[in-house]
Amino acid sequence: MSLDHWLVRQTTRPSFVHWVERFSRRMPVRQGPLQRAEVSLTFDDGPHPRWTPAILDALERADAKATFFVVGQAVDAHPEIVLETRRRGHEIGTHLYSHERAVSLDPRRFDDELSKSRQQLEALLGEPLRWLRFPYGEPGLQDPRTVERIHGVRAVHWTYSSHDSRARHATDVSERVRAGLRAGAIILLHDALFDADRVSAPYVADRSATLAAIPAIAELLNQHKLRAVTLSELFRTA
Repeated sequence: MSLDHWLVRQTTRPSFVHWVERFSRRMPVRQGPLQRAEVSLTFDDGPHPRWTPAILDALERADAKATFFVVGQAVDAHPEIVLETRRRGHEIGTHLYSHERAVSLDPRRFDDELSKSRQQLEALLGEPLRWLRFPYGEPGLQDPRTVERIHGVRAVHWTYSSHDSRARHATDVSERVRAGLRAGAIILLHDALFDADRVSAPYVADRSATLAAIPAIAELLNQHKLRAVTLSELFRTA
């Protein structure tokens, strides 16, 4: 087994990812304004030809808007899905070009990754890129404020994770969302699992639980009189 393969195996173990989620929280944006009856649903790792269009349909039925953090390599394969996502009023952020962990990138390689993804998305969409989410939520050696100053892109973490990347039932997802639902919340979901061929159980590439949970999430929002909006709407940067 090569060293690179061994490192991938170790850093995608559930215990490691859980540690990252708990302790890697140096994002400058985690919580929206508490005085607004709004939340932001965010979807990572797409676009995916099977799951993203179905999730877009479910969001439309729920009258909910979201922000999608896309991986550049997947955008190359499915640019039409990104265009359709934006056409429906959702927002597009970057999850870097290759979904490489920031902790494994020196500043030059990180700048190359972000610049490539930014140029790709701005050429495709014809508008400035505003949002970055570090793969796995970890900034590594990158200072989010320096990233914003150099690239004009704002790094954003999440307030609460649905843990849908390892959920097998819709109720697992919706109950996690229920637990973290409050005004200003930024909820992490996935419309794909980009490294599906490299992660170990209990993580699952199948996004049917996420898709099936959207009506229940919409009902939770209605019960709490909350509206699902894009990040730019949540922070009024649009």
